[in-house]
Amino acid sequence: MQMLSTRSQRIELKKYKKSFSSPSQVAQLTSTPGHQQTKFQFTLLTAQLINRKTTLKHYHKMKFTNLFITSLLPTFSLALATPTPPGLSYLGHANISVSTPFPVGPGPFGQRNIFPIAGGNFTGPVFNATIPAFGGDWGLGDPAQGNFYVDARYQLHTTDGADIYVEANGPQQPDGRLHTRVRFEAGTDKGYGWLNGVVGVGVVTPRLGEGEGGQGVEGIGIEVWRLESLVVGGEGKGGE
Repeated sequence: MQMLSTRSQRIELKKYKKSFSSPSQVAQLTSTPGHQQTKFQFTLLTAQLINRKTTLKHYHKMKFTNLFITSLLPTFSLALATPTPPGLSYLGHANISVSTPFPVGPGPFGQRNIFPIAGGNFTGPVFNATIPAFGGDWGLGDPAQGNFYVDARYQLHTTDGADIYVEANGPQQPDGRLHTRVRFEAGTDKGYGWLNGVVGVGVVTPRLGEGEGGQGVEGIGIEVWRLESLVVGGEGKGGE
């Protein structure tokens, strides 16, 4: 059957509906031999019109969705842009000597070695301090893999009499140095409370020397930095 255009379909459908204006006409049409064919044409026309309305509805809905997604593309581009990296400001250099380590031995998490701190000093643009001979590094490593993880705790005694607790931990890098996260705890009564809000970054370089059984670590040097993007609270030289 040849498909009619949309306008022709509407005209034919209206004509067919008018043929049912009275019960007698319906009865007369029903009794005619061509009724079944006419009924089929009416059903086909109705289905085509409904399908066209549904298609147009879906088309407009998809068009709106595409416009909405397109309007969001600039926002996605901004979200994917690389943000400005945080700055770093230099806190100082720590030079620490260590004594002969105490090997705990291999365990489920690797091989633990305790390196006692034998003393040292810290020098920087904000404050200077000595490092007393207590504290240490409870480092965890895997000799087979050649890696090591720092787990150090020690003290800074500043030249103006303040005591600062320091924690540092982090993994060994492929070049042999270690990257550590440095955390400070200080009292607020001596002008060093600002250190409590510092996120520190340490780059540790082992200092090798002759130890038991061959070459060993006799000390470390640490360059300590802090993130500049933080608003550091508290009073003191570094918090101004």
